[in-house]
Amino acid sequence: MNYKIGLYGDDNQTDLILVNPAGDICARRTAIGVNPDTILDQDTIRSVLIGKLEELAAHAKSERPDAIIAHTALCLPGSLSFWEGIVARLHLFSPASAHPNYLPMLEQATRGLPGILLNCDPMRALVAGRGKDDSIHCAGNLGCRMSDPGSDYDLGRQALTCTLAELQGWGEQSKLGKLVCDSLKVSDATLLSIKLDGPTVSHQQIADLAAHVLKLESEGDDIGAAIIHDTACELAYLAETVREKLFTDKDTPPIGLRGTILQTDIARQALTEILGPDSKFVSITDAPTEGLRLMLNRKG
Repeated sequence: MNYKIGLYGDDNQTDLILVNPAGDICARRTAIGVNPDTILDQDTIRSVLIGKLEELAAHAKSERPDAIIAHTALCLPGSLSFWEGIVARLHLFSPASAHPNYLPMLEQATRGLPGILLNCDPMRALVAGRGKDDSIHCAGNLGCRMSDPGSDYDLGRQALTCTLAELQGWGEQSKLGKLVCDSLKVSDATLLSIKLDGPTVSHQQIADLAAHVLKLESEGDDIGAAIIHDTACELAYLAETVREKLFTDKDTPPIGLRGTILQTDIARQALTEILGPDSKFVSITDAPTEGLRLMLNRKG
């Protein structure tokens, strides 16, 4: 009986699922994040994954003695060519394939059909598209140093910009500015800018400021709403570029929206302003492993 294994991961964690012949997830495992940009040793990454793969294969055998692993799909962060090298060495789990780690979410948005995904994570945000020829495309996904619009980091960056302007005297102190100062334990513009230039403030700390923006927006705060509107608009312009490249004016592809930011009313308003009132938005709230399951089932 044919079982399938899927791997999805980000920088922090790797999730592995075993899909049974009925198409359901029957076992799960987790492992450390295996981004090759962080862990450069291919042998270390392979050994971490092999152990978990063997556990899932053993589980399949415990359910059905005639079980075989019919396919193993890797959707993991980092260079696709790196993962293709790993796939070539998964001899006991072949056939295997490597895919971008945003593909499970694109699957949730389009169910294998042409369409678009707007994906907002804490440090990165991207627009992915599946063309009419089944080709996969990606825009954005540049990381926090480039401040992808739509990411938590971008909200935090904008919150810091507003706070610094207030501390310099160019505006009255806002609720957001006070929360930012309290979070970073600094209430002087010069000291805050110096602190931001140094190693004591991590990228994650800046991304964590997004929670204040989202909370204030939910309470009707104008500054929080403006920040979310601006970041959503930038992401929408990127999505419009992708849509124009992949589809015609007559097409109405589904547009998947993943991430807390994109579930807010103000973000939906911004997306509608740019992408049009006839856009078919699809909220994605399930875990990426659900998209991975859908991918594996579609492979037959």
